[in-house]
Amino acid sequence: MEFDTQKKEYSLGEFYKLYQDKLPALVEVKQGFCGEILAETFDIGQVIRINSICKQRRIIAVRLNERGTEECTYSFPVDYPIEFCLDDGLYEEESYTLTEILSTKKFPINVQFARKQYIKVGGNMSSTNHFSNLRLTSAFDEIYLLGNFLLEGEMVPQIVQVPLYLSAIRISEVTGLKGKSSSEWLSLTNKLNLLAAQLDFSSVSGNLEIAKYKSNNLSMLGCKEKKVDDTMYENFLPQAYTNIAYDDTGFYEPLNVSGSKIYGLNKDPIPHETLSPKGDKPLKISPKPNVKQKEVSDKASDGSPPPIPRRPYACPPLKPGKMKVLLPSQKTSYDNPAYQVESPPVIPLKPIRRNTPPRIEESLTQPTTIREPEHKYSTGTLNVKLLTISELGMWMADKLGLGNYVAHFKKEMVDGVMLLDLNETILRQEFKLSQIEAKRLMKFAKEGHVPQ
Repeated sequence: MEFDTQKKEYSLGEFYKLYQDKLPALVEVKQGFCGEILAETFDIGQVIRINSICKQRRIIAVRLNERGTEECTYSFPVDYPIEFCLDDGLYEEESYTLTEILSTKKFPINVQFARKQYIKVGGNMSSTNHFSNLRLTSAFDEIYLLGNFLLEGEMVPQIVQVPLYLSAIRISEVTGLKGKSSSEWLSLTNKLNLLAAQLDFSSVSGNLEIAKYKSNNLSMLGCKEKKVDDTMYENFLPQAYTNIAYDDTGFYEPLNVSGSKIYGLNKDPIPHETLSPKGDKPLKISPKPNVKQKEVSDKASDGSPPPIPRRPYACPPLKPGKMKVLLPSQKTSYDNPAYQVESPPVIPLKPIRRNTPPRIEESLTQPTTIREPEHKYSTGTLNVKLLTISELGMWMADKLGLGNYVAHFKKEMVDGVMLLDLNETILRQEFKLSQIEAKRLMKFAKEGHVPQ
């Protein structure tokens, strides 16, 4: 089934400005976008019935280092399910949700994660005891177009969220069926409206994760009344979606993500579940083909871009009594996997000292065991030569107060043997240690001395 479209192409911001009071509307993607996650990936030629608008209130927060300097910028949903303490230089037992804090305080607000809390990360739980402090700077509304894909004239029941910050996407309004009469076009739109009435679009509320941004200069994100245009929404594009996880040194590791690409792909869609226009008949759901996942390179052999993986869909709850769903024999999950990863079993974390808190970084891995160094004192002296890279990092962070340098040492693959070949000059020039810090580390390396 092919569609007639307007010649005029719109960015998502332009479409929102012109059509927000004229919905529903059918659109066709004229320029696609390959995002960092599947939920931000759209293919040229896809047809979407835009039903309504969703606005999610989010809070801009910057991570503070030990000197109180701003480092990375994040945004949280205002109803993010975790509590914070007001950071007044003292540890405060009383904790509050973001909503409670914003009801009594004005920006900027320094906060710290409330202790003895746990965040669910891919099915596992992580403690907040060692997260760094944040400064809440402003709030903004993240806007989504809510709708459903059309496949061969049938509407996919899962609701798709199209974020306006994907400013590279171009869409055109669908005006009719190619080669068909106006009555056939009217019949199709009436059928789609009937099917959409069976879905609960109010159940969709935007991105529930923490987002990290490439730029710290997000001054426009707190403005209440700004002109809706591409320049504004380009500032919203997240670099990654953040979960909390430890590596084996107790520090957070960044998720390496490749740059996004813009291009069009094959228009032939993979079959998906579609809605039946009659509520008294069960849905026919085609079983998903057994496709093995393969790693693909950045470019194909002929130099063309790699294919975009088909996006998952978030299935909303249906309004009671309106529709029956007949599922296939195999179990099918309608949870949105775009922000989820499979993870290994939970391994308990051992505490690390509070004076060297790890930092929040974007990571989709799961917590692993933080091991105490296996090489203890023997006859009064530590055998530094036997320390692995990870064990040396633990000694530096937990015993020597040099946690800020662990990531650099790990990057340079410095273990016990390598450390013994370094000197104070190298430590100060290459790793930027102060003179006293370099002496402390050299005493540890040569004599096994640990300050008491």
